[in-house]
Amino acid sequence: MRRTRFLKWFFLIWLCLEIAGFVWVAELIGLGWMLLLIIASMVLGFVLLRQEGLRTANIMMQKMRNKERLQPSDIADAPFVMIGAMLLIIPGFFSDILGVLCFIPVIRRGFVALLSRSGTRRKQTTQQQVDQGKTYEGDYQRED
Repeated sequence: MRRTRFLKWFFLIWLCLEIAGFVWVAELIGLGWMLLLIIASMVLGFVLLRQEGLRTANIMMQKMRNKERLQPSDIADAPFVMIGAMLLIIPGFFSDILGVLCFIPVIRRGFVALLSRSGTRRKQTTQQQVDQGKTYEGDYQRED
């Protein structure tokens, strides 16, 4: 219940910011230029999404060909660039600003570091549970 209420308010505020951005930019540069800017950002988003998907696939194929192990650092930037590209595809200037922020390397590295720290905490919690002596008994039978 609380989560749905939060999401409703979040999307309402997002929509209001996007509409305010449309009005402000249209007054600043004109309606025609605003529409052209929106279309250009959508095209750029599609191009970047395709390019990043192909880059990630090429990295994975190259590692497989060389029988190397895929490292998380090889594809850590890909989700953020893809999210940034999708935000550029969504019409609106507020989403475009957030999308462009996803392309800045310093911000991407900060998010990756933040997510890797939270993943480490989860692993430590799991390890603590194992250290407490929790065991699960069961039978294992292999059927061929």
